[in-house]
Amino acid sequence: MKPDVATALDWIEAACVPAPLETIALRAAAGRITGAPVHAVRPFPRFAMAAMDGYALSSADTVGASALTPVRLPIGPEVLTGKSGPPTKARMAYPINTGAALPDCTDSVVARERAKPVPTPAGDILSIEAPIASGLNRREAGEDAAAGEIVLAAGRRVTPDAMAALTAYGVTCLQVRRVPRLGLFSTGDEIAREAAAPGEHQHADSNRPMIEAAAEYAGIPVTFLGHISEQPAHFETMLAGAIASSDADILLSTGAVSAGTRDLIRPALKALGAEILLHGIAMRPGKPLLVAKLPDGRLYFGLPGNPVAALLGFRFFVFAALRRMFGLKREAGISARFEATPRAGTTLFARGRLENSLEGARFCAEADQRSHVMRSVLASDSWARIDDDACASGVCRVYPKFPSLLA
Repeated sequence: MKPDVATALDWIEAACVPAPLETIALRAAAGRITGAPVHAVRPFPRFAMAAMDGYALSSADTVGASALTPVRLPIGPEVLTGKSGPPTKARMAYPINTGAALPDCTDSVVARERAKPVPTPAGDILSIEAPIASGLNRREAGEDAAAGEIVLAAGRRVTPDAMAALTAYGVTCLQVRRVPRLGLFSTGDEIAREAAAPGEHQHADSNRPMIEAAAEYAGIPVTFLGHISEQPAHFETMLAGAIASSDADILLSTGAVSAGTRDLIRPALKALGAEILLHGIAMRPGKPLLVAKLPDGRLYFGLPGNPVAALLGFRFFVFAALRRMFGLKREAGISARFEATPRAGTTLFARGRLENSLEGARFCAEADQRSHVMRSVLASDSWARIDDDACASGVCRVYPKFPSLLA
């Protein structure tokens, strides 16, 4: 009996080894996945500062202020951002700009538009007609992040906002997961070596650019290792050579994983000492998917030859392995209503479009779901995973057609 999709994903994730850590400069970390918690190097803000333009003063000097008995404070020199403040003393108000360090003898800032400077022969004074709360319009040192505090957990993508925050927190380098490398080769004598000029009974290797593009779209480097002819006398030797010549972390092939006389991937892998983790999943399309662990511990994915099945195998199963190697959680998808007829005991992966309305999300499947038809993939923007229990609930899980890990 073939495992269901959830079980297959469990087995694949359990076989994954976390990608090794590497330390890189923050400026090169955009889009990468953190491999260890990131700590603030210095506090932010670095000092107590004004939260807006106004007048810095001590709240204690305004106790008892009212419209009838205003407190009048002499106005001192201006405090500018990025500059050392002037000498200050108590019972004075200091013009201050947003982000400038608060003078030591002050604890609050009155917004400029709420202040009433009054000219006098002795100089301008600030008239305060109500008590000022301590800490008003003040940003405390370290209130956003204290030195040594964890500011980004492991397994998080370094997004543009994280780049800004980590820079402010004094981080210059961090540990990230090394990006896994993929090695891809194709099989099948029906595949033309030159895509532009297939023979009379051949067709172009459309799976190669599709898988390469899907990997690159996800931000994962992929190397094409060549084509292996389906000649039983040479297949195992050629497969062994392709595997040995590659330093890829995950190896992929397309085709030769079904049950025909020329489907040679499984026997060749077993002869090379690989452990077959699974061969066949209770799903459509892509049922013949094969996953093995090579003697050196690397994972090997044998994707079916039909293009939709190959794409689906990469999108949901190779991608799941990559996420686990990065320390990321399994994709959850979103819930949507659907109109399709699941097959008993089989998960249907349907391509279609996700529509949103006042009634909620709804998945509309394309008409032709056969595994060799690409036109319906072109017309779609999403995949729907329709399990057995979706039949009763009328709700499936929907996923983007092409996800991104590091882009």
